[in-house]
Amino acid sequence: MLEGLFNLGFDPDRPHTVEFFFYFPSEENANLAVSVMEKEGFETNVYPPDDRAEWLCVAHRKMLPEHYELRELRQWFNSITEEMSGKYDIWGTGVAQ
Repeated sequence: MLEGLFNLGFDPDRPHTVEFFFYFPSEENANLAVSVMEKEGFETNVYPPDDRAEWLCVAHRKMLPEHYELRELRQWFNSITEEMSGKYDIWGTGVAQ
């Protein structure tokens, strides 16, 4: 994914707001995961189910999106979501011009 951003003019040496998306079967599970993420400096939002019938959690923070850190975060997110019967979906960021 980073390679595609580089092609769009993404500056890897500048911090970007990176968003991470998760799905949980209940509001309670989503809020439990949010409490863990917020302790690690993430800002979070929880949204009620729409057509997916799952609660959406979006966590974000400003960071340098490097391969190593994103891989480490994915492993950490997977461990959190497993405990809360949820699923880590994807991450994303905008390209500032």
